Amino acid sequence: RLNDGVQRAAANKPLFLYVHFCMGHWPYQLTRLGDDDRFEHLPMGEYADAKPQYLRGLATADLQVAQLLDALRRNGRLNNAIVVVMSDHGEDFDMRKELWPDGDIQVPGGIVNGHGGSAIRAPQTSVLLAFTRFGQGSFVPTVRHDPASLVDVAPTLLKAAGVADHVLRDGRDLLASSQIAMDSRIRFVESSYFPGSLRKSEIDEGAVLREMASMYQITSAGRVEVKPQWMAYQISHRQRAAYLGNWVLMAAETPDDGLLVIDRTARRGWRMQDAPSQAPLEELHEAWCEHWKMDDAGRLFCHSAPAVKSISTVTAVPVL
Repeated sequence: RLNDGVQRAAANKPLFLYVHFCMGHWPYQLTRLGDDDRFEHLPMGEYADAKPQYLRGLATADLQVAQLLDALRRNGRLNNAIVVVMSDHGEDFDMRKELWPDGDIQVPGGIVNGHGGSAIRAPQTSVLLAFTRFGQGSFVPTVRHDPASLVDVAPTLLKAAGVADHVLRDGRDLLASSQIAMDSRIRFVESSYFPGSLRKSEIDEGAVLREMASMYQITSAGRVEVKPQWMAYQISHRQRAAYLGNWVLMAAETPDDGLLVIDRTARRGWRMQDAPSQAPLEELHEAWCEHWKMDDAGRLFCHSAPAVKSISTVTAVPVL
């Protein structure tokens, strides 16, 4: 159907095409794939506990992308095109290399597998993002290490396509020749609602259905959607995080946990009132509150300025 749609698209008009390949989602592999593909033998070293079925899913998605590019090329759509490869989130299997040390302060989502349930776990929040150009002009091959966000995709594409009169609320042009203080920008991450039945290394479909079925309904168009009476509940039970360099200010799913300050490099966390003095707490708190000012969580945590203890009174606590 995708290839047919590409063929039917008017050849004399620009084409915007967004395709979401889902083979990187559970259960990851197609049933027709055999057991002799040797994927079980691939994970080694710090990836020894990687999931072979996930690797199979990625291999299938790779083939699908190749088929799509071939179809676009055959239909002349790559004679003058910009292609972006990205992911909406990462996959998290609670691998040994990702574990945080035990501690008195538990980082929200620190033991969550899967995706979408954590605003702090690197396997879930770090994603693939790559741009290339075919035909007229080209991008200079390079690898960038400064912080980026998926909100940057739109302004980058608009600038590359020569659209000058469109105003965006956020995001930056990642292909600009000069990047000013990209490492000082504050980025925002919000998790989805994540039930307890999905906080497992192996998913039990029956348990997920028993916990979640009452929250959803199937529309007359055959779409699955959250029931209106459950919307507020699911939105309130999310993690919300503001990133600045290696520092994160985040709220957990439950208000009683308050705001936490996380050092991602040291994998340590503090309650906001106990944060070390080197943490950019005031800047993060102001940005966090501005971003979620219309949210119940914003009203809960932003009624006053953050209190910061001096570094001499703080004990750093490793977190899980």
